[in-house]
Amino acid sequence: MKNFLWVGVGALVVTLVSGIAYYFWQPAAPPPVAATPPHPVVQAQQQPAPAPTTPPKPVLESPPSAPTPLPPLDRSDGFMMDALATLLHSKTLLHLFDSEAIISHLVATIDNLPRRVVPANALPIQTPAGKFVVTGDEDHWAISEANAARYAPYMRLVKALDAQQLVALYVHGYPLFQKAYEGLGYPGQYFNDRVMVVLDDLLAAPEPAVPVSLTRPKVFYLYADPDLEQRSAGQRQLMRMGPANERRVKQWLREIKAALLTHLKMPPAPTP
Repeated sequence: MKNFLWVGVGALVVTLVSGIAYYFWQPAAPPPVAATPPHPVVQAQQQPAPAPTTPPKPVLESPPSAPTPLPPLDRSDGFMMDALATLLHSKTLLHLFDSEAIISHLVATIDNLPRRVVPANALPIQTPAGKFVVTGDEDHWAISEANAARYAPYMRLVKALDAQQLVALYVHGYPLFQKAYEGLGYPGQYFNDRVMVVLDDLLAAPEPAVPVSLTRPKVFYLYADPDLEQRSAGQRQLMRMGPANERRVKQWLREIKAALLTHLKMPPAPTP
């Protein structure tokens, strides 16, 4: 700091000495002639900087006109259950779904999957039957391999729901999903953007080596590994299903994502 101080003082001294010498030593000059005042310089008015624009995102293509128009959201349960029954080629797996406000519950669940908790009252599908199966004791709990069997009905559901056909139904019914999403408190936001975020989050779930260690500080079991426990609700659920089930669900999600990408297109440029 001292060096900068003396440089500043030296510069000031040099400036003052130079000014005094110039005043005393310059030769005498005739009286100055009045000069014409210069024309005022007109400063160009600075234009405000254009607001930053958000790059456009791809949106779902508009499906061709369907022979049956979409019902209102509050009367869409029959439409969705009939569509699911058609995709499943059977009604035997429909009992897994909550047939009341199914689109709204589905949208709320998808929205919450990347968060820490999914509210139980938002689930569009029944939870697995039976209790969470663990092995070990107070000193070392772990997820039992037998726990994977609890997810057998859901794995049959994954196998039965063709990704291409499921995405085609989603694209056709997208206005209902979008309306339900805006009803959650996201006006002007695009639900399919959230869907892509959720798919990427689920596909990023770790595949821990078995047996997966747990702790039980109170009533509920937690992952002993802090990195696993801090994961999103969707990732934690995938890891509970067992490695084989997790890999199969991820493969299905990749197929869904690939099918979705084929339906995306860039929106038309705005008219100038």
